[in-house]
Amino acid sequence: MKIILKIFVVLIFIIIFLVGYLSFIGFETTRFNNHISKSIKNIDSNFKIDLKEIKIVLDPLKLNLNAKTIGPKLINRNESIEIEYLKTQIPIGSIFTKKFFIKNLEISTKSLKIKNLISFSRKFQNTAELYILENIVKK
Repeated sequence: MKIILKIFVVLIFIIIFLVGYLSFIGFETTRFNNHISKSIKNIDSNFKIDLKEIKIVLDPLKLNLNAKTIGPKLINRNESIEIEYLKTQIPIGSIFTKKFFIKNLEISTKSLKIKNLISFSRKFQNTAELYILENIVKK
């Protein structure tokens, strides 16, 4: 009986240690790069994203994995935008099922010229308003 109790206490300690480590420190991986690239391609097949290592941190209260990468590039045909960071949340349940999905995608770009940003956003949605805005803006 004492052996079972000791094993149970050790297992609980290991689980608490792992959850604490993953919640505060996390780990870096390239495992999700392919999934994020496919999600970007679903928006538009001309877009590519060049990702580096992604830092994964566990959020045990919301049952999410917070993923963040620094310095990726978003490429569309010949144009590219350098991104400062890309941050998203991945529900833990979607990892174990075949339905991998991302929620709350946050993208922060490095400073860039507004004309380049308008031109790049016209690749997403080519509207008359963006065309007029692109022609009005000088720099």
